[in-house]
Amino acid sequence: VEVLEKTSVSPIKYLGLEFTCKIEEISEASGKAFTDLKAKLAELNIEVPPMMISIYNGIDMKEGTFHVIAASEVKSLPEETPAGLSAGEMKQHEAFLVEHTGSFNHIGNGWFVGMQNIMQDKTLKQSKEIKPYETYPTDWESIPEAELPTKIYFPLQ
Repeated sequence: VEVLEKTSVSPIKYLGLEFTCKIEEISEASGKAFTDLKAKLAELNIEVPPMMISIYNGIDMKEGTFHVIAASEVKSLPEETPAGLSAGEMKQHEAFLVEHTGSFNHIGNGWFVGMQNIMQDKTLKQSKEIKPYETYPTDWESIPEAELPTKIYFPLQ
């Protein structure tokens, strides 16, 4: 885990698949969602960029569930959102950035380090508008597990 600290992020337009899953099922559920998303984008003739995004819209600790959007950045949003997909845009923002290299099974370590840094630095306040998100290469299946690069963004106010 490497703390990269504050960074400026350009606006991001995205199309994605929303899903809710148990915390312990996140890896399997995300893999299926991204596979389905890539197929849907190919069907719509939308170019898949080199990076994919997981937007964490909510965590229900009582139920032990995540609400996530498995998304792909797109150059422009369609006038009408294709059936089965959600569309959105994150405005330009500052974010606290942590990079995790390795298996998705240990990504919680990166989240823990990021949250600890934000809690300890009283000048960092998380955005209420833009939810935390991760980015990773679209072709993650072809990268050795020990070398998987994941960037975790904690958008700031």
